[in-house]
Amino acid sequence: MSRSQHPHAHQGETTVPHSQGAATSMEVTDGRIAFRVRLGEIAELFEAPEADPFEDQRRVTSGIEDIVAHLAVRRWKPTTTFEATVVVPAAEMADDLQERTAAAVRRHCRHKLGEAAEEEARARYEGYAKTPFAVVSSTIAAVLFAGLHLAPFIDDDLALLLTPLPMLLLWVAAWHPLEVIFYDRWQPQRDQVIYRAIESMSITVEAEPA
Repeated sequence: MSRSQHPHAHQGETTVPHSQGAATSMEVTDGRIAFRVRLGEIAELFEAPEADPFEDQRRVTSGIEDIVAHLAVRRWKPTTTFEATVVVPAAEMADDLQERTAAAVRRHCRHKLGEAAEEEARARYEGYAKTPFAVVSSTIAAVLFAGLHLAPFIDDDLALLLTPLPMLLLWVAAWHPLEVIFYDRWQPQRDQVIYRAIESMSITVEAEPA
């Protein structure tokens, strides 16, 4: 596979759409990321159709899910612009469909941004709330470790045997707060970046060619 066709091609290269019949395809050029989202009905932009293993379905996920999945594995410059062409059956077309679709996408993004911000705030609170306990427990573990190796009445072999205990206490006490503070906040922060990009997206709605 050439670099121009690779789904992780860097910004500035052109990514060829996955296939002509793909439910959602993406094209990347320098400073622009564009999606083409083909739907059986406009509702599939937000709700995945029911999966039927006995049918050869073009789409099994919602259009927004596809866009999020594409953006989740990409990086882009702050100046990058985002576009989406939503293709629906001709019978679905209406004079105000494009305007209503763009408004619905922005509304959906605001909802998701709120959820992500709340998740990040909960993780931050949980991490900092558990930090004092982690500090106290780590201090106790350090004192126990030092006592095992410095106390003259403790045999060296016994000290070596008991050393894993304070180390285990240190790991248990410190790991979870550190995980929450440094790792659990990453995904909601990333989600906010993705949904801000989608919120800024220029939306065009067109009919499926006959």
